[in-house]
Amino acid sequence: VFFYPELYQSLRKGRLMSIKTFFGWVLLSLYQGSIVMLGSMALFEGKLINIVAITFTSLILAELLNVATQVHTWHPLMVAAEILTVLIYVYSMFILRSYFDVLFV
Repeated sequence: VFFYPELYQSLRKGRLMSIKTFFGWVLLSLYQGSIVMLGSMALFEGKLINIVAITFTSLILAELLNVATQVHTWHPLMVAAEILTVLIYVYSMFILRSYFDVLFV
């Protein structure tokens, strides 16, 4: 805080860390989770392994999109982290075959 006070300038005004903002994030999370779970259960009601793969994939993509929409100034490391996350996830699909039906995906 003392080394880079300009980074915390907006927090001093109290707009970014308020109760209203917190509950907005909570409602957004509940909405996204509900859509992911109810959508995957409605579309793939018979196959539990496919529901796990679909919900986890949509969760990761939703969180990456949340990060992408919240970041105002992109640093090359942020872009690399987003790409690396997707690559590690795709790689884990082939390692964890008991959790992912690779032929389905």
